[in-house]
Amino acid sequence: MISIIIPSYNYGHLIADTIHSLLRQTYRDIEIIVVNDGSKDNTEAVVQAIAQQDKRVACYSFSNTGLGASRNRGLEVAKGDFIQFLDADDLIEKKKFEVQLKLFAENPQADVVYGSVRYFSNDPYNPAERLLTYWGPNEEWMPKVSGYGRQFLAQVLKGNFSHLSSPLFRRSIVDKVGWFDNEISAVADYHFLLRCVIANAFFYYHDTAETYSLVRWHPDNMSKDPVYMRGEEIKMRNKLMPLLQGDQEALLNNTNAIKGLSLQVKGSWKKMFLSGGPFDFIKKILRATGLEKIAQKLFYK
Repeated sequence: MISIIIPSYNYGHLIADTIHSLLRQTYRDIEIIVVNDGSKDNTEAVVQAIAQQDKRVACYSFSNTGLGASRNRGLEVAKGDFIQFLDADDLIEKKKFEVQLKLFAENPQADVVYGSVRYFSNDPYNPAERLLTYWGPNEEWMPKVSGYGRQFLAQVLKGNFSHLSSPLFRRSIVDKVGWFDNEISAVADYHFLLRCVIANAFFYYHDTAETYSLVRWHPDNMSKDPVYMRGEEIKMRNKLMPLLQGDQEALLNNTNAIKGLSLQVKGSWKKMFLSGGPFDFIKKILRATGLEKIAQKLFYK
């Protein structure tokens, strides 16, 4: 069984679409756990109406405690051998579970199987409206890493490497890594993924048609407040520091990321450099000539 955990706060206008994308899955042995996090809209009524038609859907309502705590509450009741996390405004394509479970069977060492993401604003099923990113050039941002986490820890500390809706997790790795940290709720997903990497989970990346996670971009996204998100990421990365001891490259990359985020929050001429855009060519030249680490030491003093 696959347990899908969906925290929801005031997403009654979108959550039916999210649930129906799960009910359309070609793999049928699933349970859909909606954790209603103190919504003030019709979230509970919408979910309960669907649950009356399909017993695989359940709604658990609590007072508002945050995104991380809601995911943890979902884990407390989940019965599946595999775990899928999904936001209440996002969707997944119909063959995601079928394909990813097949890849688990073919790769028994895998703890996490994950794929690609597409972003949309209006019609998720119109390929012309899908984007590879919702920021900057429309280019793939995922590094598509596979293998044991410790092999690529330093690399993925430079920037997020997957959207939380992309992976399917074995329950055993979720239990090993532990709960989401509700103190950094806005970036607890990245924190959770990094803890899986630090735990040396085996990640298997694939890019297969009809398995994409479809992420909705709309005015209520927390990601549209960059100062807040960067502040939360700084807190998250500081929490990681004790887990990185003994890995000098990982410590350096995490330290540099914290310094870079701090500069972006404070604002300076360095903020423009860090944001990329017209300066990306300088970064590429430094990387190609092997001068990137020297430049980092000078830049982050």
